[in-house]
Amino acid sequence: MLKEIKNCISEAKKTRERRLIVLAGKERKLRYMLDLSLKILDRAFKNKTLCFLGFNIAENDIAAYLEEFKKNLSLKLEFFGYESSEDLLGTSYDILVMDMRRGIMPNDMGRVMSIVRGPGIIIMILPEIEKFKNISTLLHERFIAPPYSLADARRNFNRWLIEKLFENDGVAVIENGKVLKSIKIKNVKVGRKKLKLPEKSLFPRKIYEMCLTQNQITFLSLSEKLIEAKKGVFVLTSHRGRGKSSVLGLMLSALSKISLDRKEKITALITSPKFRNIAEVFRFFKKGCKVFGMNVKEGKEEICCESLTLKYVAPYQLKSKNSDILIVDEAAAIPINLLVRSLKVSPLVFYSTTIHGYEGCGRVFQIRFLEKLREKVSNLIEYEMITPVRYSEDDEIEKFLFRALLLDAEPPKIENDFSLEDLSYKEPKIENLLFKNEKLLREIYGIFINAHYRNNPNDFGVICDAPHHSLRTLFLKDLPIASIQLAEEGSLGDVAYEMYFGKIYSGNLIPDRVIKHYRIAEFGKLKGMRIVRIAVHHDFFDRGIGSKALTCLEKELREKGYDWIGSSFGATPKLLNFWLKNGYKIVHISPMENPVTGEFSMIVIKPLSKKCEKYVSIMEREFKLKFIDSLVDPFYKLDTRLALKILKSFKPEPTKLEMTEFQWKRFFAYAFSSLTLETCRDLAYKVAKHYFLADKKPELTSLQERILIGRVLQAKDWSFLRKELKKGSVFLMIELRDIVRKLAEFYGKDKLDETEKKKMLEYREAIREMKRNSN
Repeated sequence: MLKEIKNCISEAKKTRERRLIVLAGKERKLRYMLDLSLKILDRAFKNKTLCFLGFNIAENDIAAYLEEFKKNLSLKLEFFGYESSEDLLGTSYDILVMDMRRGIMPNDMGRVMSIVRGPGIIIMILPEIEKFKNISTLLHERFIAPPYSLADARRNFNRWLIEKLFENDGVAVIENGKVLKSIKIKNVKVGRKKLKLPEKSLFPRKIYEMCLTQNQITFLSLSEKLIEAKKGVFVLTSHRGRGKSSVLGLMLSALSKISLDRKEKITALITSPKFRNIAEVFRFFKKGCKVFGMNVKEGKEEICCESLTLKYVAPYQLKSKNSDILIVDEAAAIPINLLVRSLKVSPLVFYSTTIHGYEGCGRVFQIRFLEKLREKVSNLIEYEMITPVRYSEDDEIEKFLFRALLLDAEPPKIENDFSLEDLSYKEPKIENLLFKNEKLLREIYGIFINAHYRNNPNDFGVICDAPHHSLRTLFLKDLPIASIQLAEEGSLGDVAYEMYFGKIYSGNLIPDRVIKHYRIAEFGKLKGMRIVRIAVHHDFFDRGIGSKALTCLEKELREKGYDWIGSSFGATPKLLNFWLKNGYKIVHISPMENPVTGEFSMIVIKPLSKKCEKYVSIMEREFKLKFIDSLVDPFYKLDTRLALKILKSFKPEPTKLEMTEFQWKRFFAYAFSSLTLETCRDLAYKVAKHYFLADKKPELTSLQERILIGRVLQAKDWSFLRKELKKGSVFLMIELRDIVRKLAEFYGKDKLDETEKKKMLEYREAIREMKRNSN
């Protein structure tokens, strides 16, 4: 054991990589092995830093032991709970000790192992290996939902993790003092390469001297071209840990310096899914400014020096043309529509993103958005950073993480043309994929990653172990071309009534919303299937493959006696259209916007049984009435295209428009005379609502319907609507008056006196003529 630990330390230092030591065993043996390991590490890493991570730190026995033991160590120890894993991003340690006796969330594993620099050592503390494979973990506690219990959870993820640990050359496994697996000794010695600085540069030489890799130097040199031109787009990509955020901060500090010399003031915006994602940019901006002797002031989500102000804004809050430079960090985790909008924010835009990361960025950015940039942007620079900042390029622990968490999973290459009839539908078992066909597992999961902008390792953990989650796949011969992740919901029994009265249970997303918002407890007893994700191979979008997959899935579920199938998603017009054309009904839309995407979450359901048809019919009718009256609030910000798509999905019904004689007269005065919308909003609202619900209506264009929704049903002001519809205010005002006249003539034809109408129009025209002459 001693020799193995020393070998790990020696190899880490020789290769400037990281090595991982698994200490597994009974409690007394674990304490002994950890004691021995720390004494050896203390001699090898004198005065270096050690991070301990565990569950419930205040009561963690190993944390308490280390707190006492650290008196005898030169190592500087810090203690954190796994709930702090996101806050540790951007920090660096030489040694990491992970208490994994209760397992670990896959997201946390990816995050915390990235904080160790090379040469460095990671210690995983586990119970005995066979016991670890079968324990109930925090992952299980998070996803178990009625009617399932912890005993029903599959035990695949820990088995998979152990398998990957034993397969990796940089991992040593020691159980109860016995070495079960040794690391592989590499016959190489790696040091830092000497960096070559540019002979001439726009940025001061000092900023180049702060770079740790040649990739960072190259990025700074390339960025000078766009900085000097003051317009263009830069796309910076890399794997995790290549120093993207730090070099962006250095670039901004260099821009501050040259702006100060030129006596210019720069306004810079930075956006990212969360503010904490850009902490490294702020930190290195401060470092660079300090080197140049500039004063830095920090505020809430803002930092500035004498010549540059850098402010964070959430992605959906970006507005057109209000900054000199825009930085979009972790761009692949931001929806395409917001990325497109970001191009209008500044003439100079830098996109930075992780290609494969533990946040689960997805490849939509590269596949769809980058293609659009290449078509539209003439002054475009693309650069990929390859060299890691904290450790060597061939780091074994990075290889382990990528393989264990499927971070670099890719869909298969499909070159042959085909028809929908060539596709076959199958239900792959997760156990077979994990332990018998890893290649197919990576291809199926790669389709999810490439099609969705939000993926993370926890998703993989849920697929591995959740008893109610399963996969379906469309194959072209033996190659997957579409992937579906499913979650079984419902069959809740008496739990449905407990939910009705307010008791909170995890999971069962669709039954929960139905019971809460429609007060139909019986729906919770029905057996349903929620589509968590459906994804098609990125080379074959818009060919009917997704619809084919749904048809096959619905057939299977009907045959198995399911009552409903549904899905929840961030609503966009295109995505909603996919569900509507496949016969799904909208039953719920969240009143809160997603803070990252600005989207409203929507639930759609398709009944598969007669009993469920009755409930869905009730929900559809109730949702229709609730939604149209909620457009003014909370759905004031809802895009009129999406609102129109939702309203048009409703089944029109025979409806009578009830208004008094005097209300009709007032409405006619608005349509044909001098009354304004503000004086007749109550009537305009009533008539507009009737138009969208009734089976009989005048013909309006799509633009006219959006104006009616935006100005009347949502009460958006003209300035807001002008930007959304990209039309002038005067045009919109005239168009709305024409719309109201059409509605008045159609619905009020039996009540409208033509003589009065003629007189009102004559006087209105006379007044307008007087105004024109006076001007």
